[in-house]
Amino acid sequence: MRRLAPLVALALISALALPSRALAQTDPPNDPPTDPPTDPPLATVRAPVALDAPITVGVLDATKTARDSASIRKTLNAWLDKRDGVTPTDAGALSEAIQETLRSEDGATTRAKLLKDHKLDALLVFSAQGGGRRLVAVVFGPDGALVSNDTKKLRRRRKVRASTLNDLLATPLDKATTAVRARRKAAQQARAAARADQLKRAEAARSKAEADKQAAQAAQSRADDSKAQADLDRDAPEVLPGVATVEIGALLAQRGVAFSSEAVRVNTTTPFLGAAATLDVGLQAGDSGRVGLILRGAWGAGSVASTDDQLDPITLTSRLARAGATLSYTHALQE
Repeated sequence: MRRLAPLVALALISALALPSRALAQTDPPNDPPTDPPTDPPLATVRAPVALDAPITVGVLDATKTARDSASIRKTLNAWLDKRDGVTPTDAGALSEAIQETLRSEDGATTRAKLLKDHKLDALLVFSAQGGGRRLVAVVFGPDGALVSNDTKKLRRRRKVRASTLNDLLATPLDKATTAVRARRKAAQQARAAARADQLKRAEAARSKAEADKQAAQAAQSRADDSKAQADLDRDAPEVLPGVATVEIGALLAQRGVAFSSEAVRVNTTTPFLGAAATLDVGLQAGDSGRVGLILRGAWGAGSVASTDDQLDPITLTSRLARAGATLSYTHALQE
């Protein structure tokens, strides 16, 4: 490969260092028209995924004068179309980019990226030199490295035979095909390994999630059992705990007074105001009993104005006081 590198540089520098008009394969106005290209646009070519699918070979005509390669290009396209396992496509758009790779230290790496970006498996660069008396053909593989760099003299100017193309390109294209299929197989195996690893990780994640769920359920079950046992082991609560309740409120009433004498006659109703209070105290008596004491009291006052027998004003007052108490004992028959 190192021995061939200078030859590649010499051949391709002379073949590719051309004006853009020549690289675009535009015939001069006086030249006979050539058949229009039938290949699909380069950007629409899709790399096959099957191992035995045809490889896509980009064809780049680097001839300085398009007229010198017109007939050669036509024969070459027909020869490529008849080869099994090869799908040719025009790669004229890569002319300038390929020139840059020849001057780059990492040319093979750059070419490999160009081929990948343009959906190409290999690249064939040819040039008709010496006025169409010599054909130079260079083949680059899928990794951008040189596969072959050969030159053939043509018996007839600007004419190439199928046998000459067989000698120049059959073996290099077979090598490129082998390399492409090896890469496809490696990529397929890598995808299968990645898929298997992904499934393995997913299964491990599911197993871990299930184990975590079971562990959480077991921990919750233990916690529930511990709580139930603690409820059974703790002391029984007091059945009737001691309490004290105080109630205080206003006493509102309407009091009616009606009486008569020889000197005074009263028949009236007046508001009666006061207050009432209740104190309820319960004390623990043993484990199951309670002694209760309830104290109740109320007090109120009211008054009414009247006159005596001399018609002098007098005030009649009334008062209410009430008190009571209840002593009780309550005993629980069962918890």
